[in-house]
Amino acid sequence: QYFNSGTDCLMEFYVYLSSATSDNVILPMMRHTESGYSTQLDKYDLSVMEDGVWTKGLIGLGRHLDAFQIVFGVVHEEGKYDAGIALDDLTFFDCAVRPPQEECMPNEFHCKINKGCVFKEQICDLSDDCGDLSDENLIECLEF
Repeated sequence: QYFNSGTDCLMEFYVYLSSATSDNVILPMMRHTESGYSTQLDKYDLSVMEDGVWTKGLIGLGRHLDAFQIVFGVVHEEGKYDAGIALDDLTFFDCAVRPPQEECMPNEFHCKINKGCVFKEQICDLSDDCGDLSDENLIECLEF
């Protein structure tokens, strides 16, 4: 279970699918723990993968304050399952919120609460880059 992911959070993995038919689909999903709601993140089938070849997947997860799980669903023809499916090397990148800093560089904004630094280009972009919303709750954002 994961929570409080940063805006730049990425998930990388390798997926394998070998099937005699094109009916088999692999669905990476984000399951929000509290609500039980699931969001489909992507879709992998033989129209986007080569049969019997490992394929690299890269999905941007973004900012999520709530607790979530990553699950993979498989859809296949009812009553018939003829596929070989595997997942390997699931890795998360850049998922932490910005660490506190005493000072920021001149081209950076100093987050008000958690004291992290984000590039000034990231303020008022409707994305909580600071992790405390201070880069989105500025008077300057009203001008956009």
